Amino acid sequence: ILHAQTAMFDINSDDQGNGLPGANLENWAALDIPNEATTGPFSATANGIVLTLDSTTEFRGRDRGTANTSQGTDNNDNAVPVGEFADMYRDFGFLLTGETLTGSLSGLLPNTNYFVRIISWDSGQGGTNESLWGPTGNASNPFSFSGDLVNNTELSIDPNTDLLIDKSIVFVIQADGSGEATFEGTSLAGAILAFNGVVVDVDLDADGLPDSFEQTILDASPNDTFQTIADVLPGDDFDSDLSDNLNEFTVGTDPTDNDSDDDDLLDGIENGSGEWTDATMTGTNPLDPDSDDDGLGDALENHDLAYNSANPTSQPGSDPNLFDTDEDGVSDGAEILE
Repeated sequence: ILHAQTAMFDINSDDQGNGLPGANLENWAALDIPNEATTGPFSATANGIVLTLDSTTEFRGRDRGTANTSQGTDNNDNAVPVGEFADMYRDFGFLLTGETLTGSLSGLLPNTNYFVRIISWDSGQGGTNESLWGPTGNASNPFSFSGDLVNNTELSIDPNTDLLIDKSIVFVIQADGSGEATFEGTSLAGAILAFNGVVVDVDLDADGLPDSFEQTILDASPNDTFQTIADVLPGDDFDSDLSDNLNEFTVGTDPTDNDSDDDDLLDGIENGSGEWTDATMTGTNPLDPDSDDDGLGDALENHDLAYNSANPTSQPGSDPNLFDTDEDGVSDGAEILE
């Protein structure tokens, strides 16, 4: 269900000009940023909300690679992530280092909070920066966002270390009395800001959860236990997975499914730290059934249990966050499943 104040914008109206999804999907509006370098501005209207994007100098769209029935690929035919916005990974816009992306929104509800999601692109280059095209290694906070952010805050993001929702940058702005708001994004530290689209989503009750997220819970509520978005609280745990609603939104898990990646571990147990603590805090990714890609599912690997030579396939003793727990040059899965 599309909420009355959710607006979705794609970079191009027709990804690669071949009828692939993008703004061709229902309810998406196209900014139609061309491939050549330009400064804009570019505007589009979606669901009554107008978004205008501009930049200081370099600002362009670009087609990336070919299409696949299940996933997009970059220009080197490397697979890029699939998911809610996978159909948008075939083109993107970008800014070079030190330049500024300016976004202006109108048609908003006056004095109301809105989530802005910059949907990002994966370069497929194998670095740790899976969310944005930028430097790996020691770069510090290469992206900065400011403007009409709630409480006049400024958001700095390092895609190497910061957990980003669905490969995206998310921040909250507040519309003024005329229903307008602006934001600015700057690319720093040798990074390039690359993105595929923008989603704007209202937060009428200003509780830190976008209304569309709360609507998902309302729709799933048995016997209409919850009647309005005000009934959906950030600290509640609707699906009883040990992860409250706010954390589910922050991480990107499904608030109505206690095991979003179907790996037999509750979402709340998989805290995404990348480090094993114990069976109640596994460090694994709640959106990936095999977080370390070693061929063994996250639920199978329990680092507190010793290796069982008599039944290694049920008790390998390995760490679900490490591809090669014993550092012998062979993946855990290859050793156990051989």
